[in-house]
Amino acid sequence: MPPTRLHPAQLGVFVSQLPFDLSRADVAGLLTSMLDEVGLSPRKVLPFADREDPSWHAGHAIITVDHVSDAGMVIDALNGHEVFGRRDRRLVLRADFARPRTQGAGRGR
Repeated sequence: MPPTRLHPAQLGVFVSQLPFDLSRADVAGLLTSMLDEVGLSPRKVLPFADREDPSWHAGHAIITVDHVSDAGMVIDALNGHEVFGRRDRRLVLRADFARPRTQGAGRGR
């Protein structure tokens, strides 16, 4: 996999395709342990809360880091990584630099 281009303004990584059968705490633990395996220590792992049950996640998370180079390494470590979801369905994680929300983005808001 080619190295990810770095964007100097970003210290957050957006991760999607997370298994829904895990709680928010389990998702944070999973991502933290995956990064620990490659020697990376994120500042925070913040799974987005499900709107109906905040103890569960919405399928994606933000990982914050201290340095731009760390963000690139997090992306390279997680992007394309396979995890197992419901009924042992393989999910391929997607990771990219977090971007600010644009006005009008979202579900009709």
